[in-house]
Amino acid sequence: MSDLSSQTELPFETDRRIESWLSFLLKAGVNLSLLFILSAFALNFITRQTFLSAPDLNALLSGQNTLISPPPREASGFFHALLLGQSPAFVQVAILILIALPALRLTLLMVSFALKRDWTYMAISATVLLIMGFGMVMRFTE
Repeated sequence: MSDLSSQTELPFETDRRIESWLSFLLKAGVNLSLLFILSAFALNFITRQTFLSAPDLNALLSGQNTLISPPPREASGFFHALLLGQSPAFVQVAILILIALPALRLTLLMVSFALKRDWTYMAISATVLLIMGFGMVMRFTE
């Protein structure tokens, strides 16, 4: 009789565990992103880095400012900028983390649906993940 009760409680406990993992993933991702943004602000303040060519606030608000050094687009330049402590690279990391969170969430949901043998929702999650991946690949091939 105890085997039957443990089998009926298992899906509920699994759902609770998955919800806690999803919650942890989202909180950790947002907090990590916030940490990188705050680090970028601190680096910008401490080192007095200037990345905009706007001479004053009015020029900045007019939209006529340009970047003195545009952010790197290749991975090697990106990691080099991080190692040099350039604050725009830290902001880029924060944005990449926030972009990756939905894909990580979908991956975790897909695994959880597979563990529960819920093939319909697993297929839906996999389809959405493939569409997201296809969109990213198409963006980089333009």
